[in-house]
Amino acid sequence: MEDCKLKIAEQETADSSQFAVSNLQWPICNPMRLGVVAALKRTALFGVIISTLTGCGPRGPVTYPVSGTVKVDGQPVANGEIIFRAADGATGSWEAKITDGSYSLESTAGEKRVEITARRKIDAAGNADSGEPAFSFEAYIPEKYNEKSDLKATVTSAGPNVFDFDLEAE
Repeated sequence: MEDCKLKIAEQETADSSQFAVSNLQWPICNPMRLGVVAALKRTALFGVIISTLTGCGPRGPVTYPVSGTVKVDGQPVANGEIIFRAADGATGSWEAKITDGSYSLESTAGEKRVEITARRKIDAAGNADSGEPAFSFEAYIPEKYNEKSDLKATVTSAGPNVFDFDLEAE
């Protein structure tokens, strides 16, 4: 370990009570330096192994674009939600906002049970605690199109997956 010590050469100056330090060297065998280099090598190797095992391909299920329109009694739904659920209940659900009667989402292929919901603001009697006119919201799409929906759509890899729904309010 004698070779690994910091080397300092002392030179006498004109004033023999002072010394100048020269040839300050950090030898290659510095244990601290060796540990950092080894750690960097291990990290790089770990990164290569993980990249190889996981690959660089797509993550998650393959999805396809789905779009369409939603109307109630011939009028576009201003704001709402549409959900495409796997008809067999085995895979995930895919949801999108309905804005001005249109929606767009990504979904896996297969038969879907479609649920559509929307609420609208209605005036209520009296005033709110703040003194402003009171209002509330009502769900105006019948439950036969949401919780008890029998609407179906089949999403395919070949597309086009355009599904328009013209619903009737009861």
